[in-house]
Amino acid sequence: MTDQDGMAGAILMLLNLLNPGRNSDTVQWSTIRSIRKALSNYYCITPQAQTPSVEVDQPSGLHRYMESPTSLRWFERFAIGIHAPLGDVVIQDKAITVDEMKALLTVFGGTLDKSVEQ
Repeated sequence: MTDQDGMAGAILMLLNLLNPGRNSDTVQWSTIRSIRKALSNYYCITPQAQTPSVEVDQPSGLHRYMESPTSLRWFERFAIGIHAPLGDVVIQDKAITVDEMKALLTVFGGTLDKSVEQ
């Protein structure tokens, strides 16, 4: 029995949803998406991937479509469906205030000047 629709990848993604996230109770979409990327990369080295693929010329460039289970329409729809409730939570780095930047420049200013002169 072979997995022609990408069900194994979908199950792996769903199982990974049970893991706790670093910054929240659950993992985020970018973490789940990495499973799909890993499965696609693995497929590229299998004998099945050596068959001719379809190449489509689009305005953004030439796109190559493989018969990978993770690039089929069912899996695309599954990924869209799982992405919607998860969403993308972006945690920005803390901004440096003007006072902090001035302090950094006074601390490292002399060191930077000396390294440029050498």
